[in-house]
Amino acid sequence: MKKLLLVLAIMASAAAFSAHGEASAEAAEPAVSEPAEAAVLLDRVGAVVKTYHLDEKVTVTEEKDGYCLLSDGCLVERWLIRLESEKDPEERTAYAKSGGETPLYDNPYLEGKPIRMLKADQTLSVKDEFGQVLRVLVEENGDSKETAGYLAAGETRSTAGYGFDYGGAYSGGGGSIDGGEISLTGYTVNERKDGFILLASTTESGKNSAKERPARILAENTEGYACVFRRGDEVRVTEKGKEVSVLLLDDGTTAEVPTKLLFFKGDKTYKPWTGHARAGTVFWRNWRTHLEKGESLEINTELQIIGSFGDFLIAEKKNHTVGLVRTEQVSEKPVSVADYSGGDYSGSGGGDTWTPPAL
Repeated sequence: MKKLLLVLAIMASAAAFSAHGEASAEAAEPAVSEPAEAAVLLDRVGAVVKTYHLDEKVTVTEEKDGYCLLSDGCLVERWLIRLESEKDPEERTAYAKSGGETPLYDNPYLEGKPIRMLKADQTLSVKDEFGQVLRVLVEENGDSKETAGYLAAGETRSTAGYGFDYGGAYSGGGGSIDGGEISLTGYTVNERKDGFILLASTTESGKNSAKERPARILAENTEGYACVFRRGDEVRVTEKGKEVSVLLLDDGTTAEVPTKLLFFKGDKTYKPWTGHARAGTVFWRNWRTHLEKGESLEINTELQIIGSFGDFLIAEKKNHTVGLVRTEQVSEKPVSVADYSGGDYSGSGGGDTWTPPAL
């Protein structure tokens, strides 16, 4: 009898363990959810799949619209690459501008938290310059320690106390990608088109061998893109973060883009309106406006305002080019040229009134 009871107890324990194991396995299995639908707000938004290191050797197989296609299948902005055949700029000394502190960053996009703030007239050893950015070394209190980083060329002077230096050993390939007649004033599912070039288009071996050129990366934390999106491209978001969202691409790989560049299904739509450029209005194609000089618009250039982006309005020109303009530089009514003296923008708006559009 005792043996029978022991056998029954063992069997009951095994059954309980098995049930517990199944329950644990079910609890551990992640819930499967469908990717969220979203669309890209602006042109020239790269889907980041990797980052490169300073001086990393790469091979350029093709150049297109301000980007380099590399042999590893990634796209990198042209201004962040120097071909082996191109000369390096000479090293020089510069000084942080006076009138306040200047931020020094660990990346060429001058984003995130600065690694330190430079004092006015801080001596800088400029090791390289590209686009609107300088790579510098900063001495620490006159001793042998140095901090390396990146800052805007416009934040420096060639001589302590006066004289601005805008750098620019290589300004990049430039170019543009027309955004088409796509409007996100209402959410619609557009035909997918993952930017102008995809990883899949680089898999035909041998065809680019004659164009291959050795080069190197000019900055730490340089972004490598699987593709470059245009405004209105539909994307699938598997993880929506406060700063960065994860996308699922058509080939099954994942990539990251800043969440602020995405318009999610169900977001409040924007009521479009017609605006007019004030004197001094600048139009940027790059959503990182601080890395681009931008295009100066003539006063009263007509713009279709189709969205907002931080301190900027998303504007579409008559040729359907989509970009950004500062909110205060656009008027609802045509601006009277007589209200400006010598074409200088006084900031008052020349007598016309501006009210924010209704959403």
